[in-house]
Amino acid sequence: MKFYTLDEDFIRVPFGDIAAIKQAAQDHDEICAIFVEPIQGEGGLNTAANGFTYLEELQVECEARNWLFMLDEVQTGNGRTGKYFAYQHSNARPDVLTTAKGLGNGFPVGACMVRGRANGLFGAGSHGSTYGGTPLASRVVHSVYDVLANSDIMTNAVTEGLFIRETLVDTLGQYGVSSRGAGMMIGIALPEDMDCSQLVDRARDEQKLIINVTGGHVVRLLPPLNMSRDESTQVAERLIDLLKPSFR
Repeated sequence: MKFYTLDEDFIRVPFGDIAAIKQAAQDHDEICAIFVEPIQGEGGLNTAANGFTYLEELQVECEARNWLFMLDEVQTGNGRTGKYFAYQHSNARPDVLTTAKGLGNGFPVGACMVRGRANGLFGAGSHGSTYGGTPLASRVVHSVYDVLANSDIMTNAVTEGLFIRETLVDTLGQYGVSSRGAGMMIGIALPEDMDCSQLVDRARDEQKLIINVTGGHVVRLLPPLNMSRDESTQVAERLIDLLKPSFR
């Protein structure tokens, strides 16, 4: 069973397909915005074929049609991909950006930021949230940002994330395994016909690893951004030990 947004007015098009967006614009005259993840998290760590340039193409479409350009950076934001927000890998600039999770480094808080055409649409009191900006939450966010902006943690996320992906592919690529993602947003794509139903439980029980499988056959890893090389090596080796028997 699949659960989608309660708002049935969303029009869905294939990720990374600009032609499909242009067709949707011709077929529907009530579109007001594009809302997208820079990297699809739950969808299987999907990136567009042309990478983050896709975001620039989306912004062009939005500006041409007076649509809002909206990004969901709940998973990709706060340093995880090697930039504070993933869109910063491109020249795109969203009108609306949502973020949470890493925003408070585990403390429950979320944020919605706006600029340009979206500026002024929300006012004080127009939106409330359990994870809103309490004084304590705001102080935590400030501290997290200060650490990320004034250290090499985001650079480390790129270096160690690449090491984990390359180690997995170097060892398991011969079995059709590939990698996806950016920084410490890591996807290990397994053959689509592989039975992945027990991997999450086996990883926890056999290797003491917490993983999940998204998109049916993609192992998703979201490690700490400050992982050491020894820790990255342990993660890669344990995941290899988990997966390799499946290919024998």
